[in-house]
Amino acid sequence: MKAFRPALVNFKKFKLDAPKRKSPVRIPLDYYQVLGILPEAPEEQISLAYQDKMVQMPHLGFSEGALEARRTLLQAAREVLTDPERRREYNQRWWGKSGEELLAEVALTGEEPEPETEKEPFLEIEESQLIGALLILQELGDYALSVELAETALQSASEDPDYLLILALSYLELSRDQWHNQDYEQAAASVLKGLARLQTADKFPEVQSEIREELYKLRPYRIFELITRPQTEIGARQRGVNLLRALIQDRGGIEGRGNDQSGLSGEDFVKFIQQLRGHLSVEEQADLLLPEASRPSALAAYLGFHTQIAKAVTQKQPAQLQVAQQLLDTLANRQDVTLEKAICALLLGQTESALDWANQTQDAEALGVIRDLSQNEPDLLPGLYVYTENWLQEEIRPYFRELSPSLLRLDDYFNDLDVQNYLETYSLTPPLSSSPEPSALPAMAIPLPTYSDDLPEKRLPSRRRSARPRAQSVTAAPRDASWRERPGRPLQTALTDGDSIRWPETPVSPAVLSSALVPASAPRRKRRKKAGKVTLNPLRFGLFILALAFLAGLGSLAWIYGRNANLGLEPDPLEIELAAPPVAIPAPLERTQILLGDPQLSSATAQDIIEVWFQQKAAAFGPQRDLAALDQILSANELAKWQRRARENQDIRRYDHQVQILSQTTQPNDPTRGEIVAQVKETTRYAAKAQPETTLRQDSQDLTVRYEVNYQNDQWKITGISAR
Repeated sequence: MKAFRPALVNFKKFKLDAPKRKSPVRIPLDYYQVLGILPEAPEEQISLAYQDKMVQMPHLGFSEGALEARRTLLQAAREVLTDPERRREYNQRWWGKSGEELLAEVALTGEEPEPETEKEPFLEIEESQLIGALLILQELGDYALSVELAETALQSASEDPDYLLILALSYLELSRDQWHNQDYEQAAASVLKGLARLQTADKFPEVQSEIREELYKLRPYRIFELITRPQTEIGARQRGVNLLRALIQDRGGIEGRGNDQSGLSGEDFVKFIQQLRGHLSVEEQADLLLPEASRPSALAAYLGFHTQIAKAVTQKQPAQLQVAQQLLDTLANRQDVTLEKAICALLLGQTESALDWANQTQDAEALGVIRDLSQNEPDLLPGLYVYTENWLQEEIRPYFRELSPSLLRLDDYFNDLDVQNYLETYSLTPPLSSSPEPSALPAMAIPLPTYSDDLPEKRLPSRRRSARPRAQSVTAAPRDASWRERPGRPLQTALTDGDSIRWPETPVSPAVLSSALVPASAPRRKRRKKAGKVTLNPLRFGLFILALAFLAGLGSLAWIYGRNANLGLEPDPLEIELAAPPVAIPAPLERTQILLGDPQLSSATAQDIIEVWFQQKAAAFGPQRDLAALDQILSANELAKWQRRARENQDIRRYDHQVQILSQTTQPNDPTRGEIVAQVKETTRYAAKAQPETTLRQDSQDLTVRYEVNYQNDQWKITGISAR
């Protein structure tokens, strides 16, 4: 039988008189809701409910006046409902039946009785009792209605601390409900609104700290939700990348031990990065990982090597392989990366160096597969060619958002005229030898310091797997009464069966990542003598590629039989816990946590607007010329102007900037229009389209810039930019 309870939400209409008026205030509550009981409750239960409510105390920050208003409503409810005659009249007014009749109807039909009047039940209370009613609404869990009424009250009493506190707490609890329902961005938006009101009034610092703790715990959820959105939602995905970059920075790097307030352990965070890789593009991963390699980070260096391989093959830019070689060189003293170096050499057309590195690998199983693929051939080159092509499909393609099998075909790569011209030129330089001299290595675009002896050793990922492990599905646990007592819930309990997150298979086993590297003193194979210089003839090289393409087809069957179940490592199940003990959090809110959708133009929102503008400008003038990115931050007029500039200027531009917000204001008669004044220090590095990694020149500017902004379609956009 369905128990009866009066409706708590979805009130169609209610009336809230302005505080200056003396007429009663009408609130969509009834006395049964005030005491938290059902209309058929016996008299003794009414008295017990009243006693329990009087013992329960709201948040300590409320004034004595607010607590007294709550007590007054509780007493009024008890007086009416414990008097049989008054209770009968009260029931008759709203439901047309007495308490006994209501109980009999519920027992007979099993359905909740509907009010027989045209209006929902309501209470007419004095203005002084309004805050007490809001406290009761919050206790009932009707946070949306509590927020609505508190916002209306604050229009006339903007400095009242009780209304500010009830508004912030209601936003916080509403955010937790949205978090539980997997609406992570809406949860962040709700809690940020409450925080903004408290910051503006400079009230309740302890509540502000609690809200920030919630935001830090929520951050990994928001990152995953934003980054996994469709590629067309450029602004949302960029916010996700911004949050991820801030999260990595707070931790002190991917393998850092800093406290980012999320509760993720070091191992959990590595798993979190691994699950995100398949949702990030090649450029996004390069921007995140290459700077991390210079901390230093062995994991970032190895994954950065993957990004450079992906860029080289898919974008037909073999110059990227020089950076890949540098990344491998930083790892050579800690892990056997000879097979990776063989792949780099092959892609650079240095066949003898490639064979030399392949023969030196300590991975006996991989070498066995290459030999099987090269049966009846004079050397291992055909097998290495097939192995490399399958390695690209297995280890590179699944872990970048935009890659498809057709983008990673070696035939297409080697048949590209620009690639052939580059390889012919590169062949005139000293080849990649078994013991390269530091001076012979090309300069990197980023600094990669050497590893000191006192760094903890870490093992690099296994480069192969025989079969893909089954994706882990994390589903929701049923919601129980104790859920609200655990605000920092595990990620598993924040998901539903229908929308379970499919964790991408990872090429790095967490068990391997947390274990030590093979010691430097471990026995190694004796290296061959330095390979001789290799010179490419275009005709001979073209014939060589055609021959390898023919052998690749024959070798595919051998590849299938050559792999076995012992070649890979199964990843550990992913169990991310986001519960963290309360810790001291810095007062300033991170700018990347402020949504562009926040209608209030605060300094944090202004900072986020300018940061997004610089990121989208970098995408528009970068190697990919992503002109659509500008649409997420610029209005129509500015959009047309900047897209035209990006089309007319063919050079590649990379930006480094520092921004300090000097002021942000909105028009008094139109809060949707505003102005941001910022001090901008920007360095622009220019490169040719053919060699995007080579800086031809750079210039720096230090300007005071005025940005005109407009809030349109639930988002701030820039309508004008001028330098002072």
